[in-house]
Amino acid sequence: MTENSTRRPNFSNIPQNGLNRNLNLLNIKPTTAKKLVIKNFKSEPRLPDDYREQTWEKLKSAVLAIQQSKPNQYSLEELYQAVENMCNHKMAPTLYTRLYNLTENHVSHNIEQFLAESMDRFLFLKKMNDTWLAHCNQMIMIRNRTYVLQNPNISSIWDMGLELFSKYILLNTLVQTRVVEGLLMLIEKERQGDKVDRTLLKSLLRMLTDLQIYDKAFEQKFLQSTERLYAAEGQRLMQELEVPNYLAHVDKRINEENERILHYLDSGTKYQLIHTVEKQLLSEHVNNILQKGLDQLLNENRISDLTLLCQLLSRVKNGLVELCNAFNAYIKKRGRTIVIDPEKDKTMVQELLDFKDCMDNIVATCFNKNEKFGNSLKEAFEHFINQRTNKPAELIVILFSIIKRFKILLKWKRFLNPAHFKISSKLEKICGVIRKFVDSKLRAGNKEATEEELERLLDKIMVLFRFIHGKDVFEAFYKKDLAKRLLVGKSASVDAEKSMLSKLKQECGGDSPPNSRECLRTWNSARTSMWPSSSISTLILAT
Repeated sequence: MTENSTRRPNFSNIPQNGLNRNLNLLNIKPTTAKKLVIKNFKSEPRLPDDYREQTWEKLKSAVLAIQQSKPNQYSLEELYQAVENMCNHKMAPTLYTRLYNLTENHVSHNIEQFLAESMDRFLFLKKMNDTWLAHCNQMIMIRNRTYVLQNPNISSIWDMGLELFSKYILLNTLVQTRVVEGLLMLIEKERQGDKVDRTLLKSLLRMLTDLQIYDKAFEQKFLQSTERLYAAEGQRLMQELEVPNYLAHVDKRINEENERILHYLDSGTKYQLIHTVEKQLLSEHVNNILQKGLDQLLNENRISDLTLLCQLLSRVKNGLVELCNAFNAYIKKRGRTIVIDPEKDKTMVQELLDFKDCMDNIVATCFNKNEKFGNSLKEAFEHFINQRTNKPAELIVILFSIIKRFKILLKWKRFLNPAHFKISSKLEKICGVIRKFVDSKLRAGNKEATEEELERLLDKIMVLFRFIHGKDVFEAFYKKDLAKRLLVGKSASVDAEKSMLSKLKQECGGDSPPNSRECLRTWNSARTSMWPSSSISTLILAT
């Protein structure tokens, strides 16, 4: 084996570049960092001496191209950079003044086209609208977001354009008069049923709003013309139309004016406009409407027309008060014709019940269950039903008696032979029509009434009883009839008698007939102990 082959590796001969190199790096001492110093220019950068004029000529040509609707030879980026450079070098006030003068010169020359005397009104409005829209588009394309925002004491370029347009065009007396008269002409045509350009109306009215002359220049004259129109229309139509047709016309007019507010009029005009329509078509004619048509509507039970009448009168001051008073007067007048005429005694109760049902339905449906109308209805019934002393009370007692007997018949009929039923001629003579009324109300065709139907009819009649002042007279008649039924054995239903006494007690309080209750208890005791069941085989109704 050679000497070289047996020699061991000597790591000390490795150059100092591995581990030893890294150790040397750790021993390097840090040096101080050098500061970066930026020095100012020895002299401020300067624009060329003719930069201002050259740049303005460039900007001026761009503005004129916009005003004349011609193509612009400079890019928007180039124009924007030019404006920024001028603002950064404190040339913004000069630039703003020159732009103002350029715009003023352009707007002032536009007035000449509106001074021709022979121009048609509609063509005049079209030309004005075209000029206004073009002006708005021009001012939108000219912007300055630096100088104006930093100086609140000067107007923005948009506001500057509005001020100039108002000063040189719309504040011209002749031009403003023609614009307003043209607008009023179109609105009047639309009110007469013609079709007009609502887009044109909307644009021009927005123009007046933007120029802040809508209120003084247009709104006052518009409301005055509206008042004149509807004042004359109200006077004429109240004489020409029936009340239902007049109410429909008023409702139509109010809806039309609301649509105008929605489509082109300023929203601030709504209250005064609708108030003017309501005043001239409703407030000025409330008494005439009620005197001319309310009785007809109530007599014919015109539910939809009465509902519309209530809705319209609720829009004006004291409208519902006047309607309620007229409604009360009608009930008293109509009710008095029912109770005061002796020839109507046979149909009195029927007519009263029908009349009460009709008026209740009107209060609930047409007058929206208004409490004042409900109280007025009760007061009117109480007034007229006592115009004829004692007679309504007597007839209602007779009707109660007939209903009680029908209830007895219904209860016992299934146990008895129908051939055994007979009604005395005296009862037929006294209660003829009333009995027929009860029968017609309680029977449908050949079907017989149920006890529930009879109970509901008793409740209806009890409503009439509440209006009677002479309840003592009613009580006397009732006690007399009750005694007759007990003596001749016709009250076969203790429950029915108790139900009737209970109703009277509710209406009369604790003073409901105590003798009648005692008689009923005595009769019931005697009947259960002494009355043979065979005596029920024949039931004869007699008085």
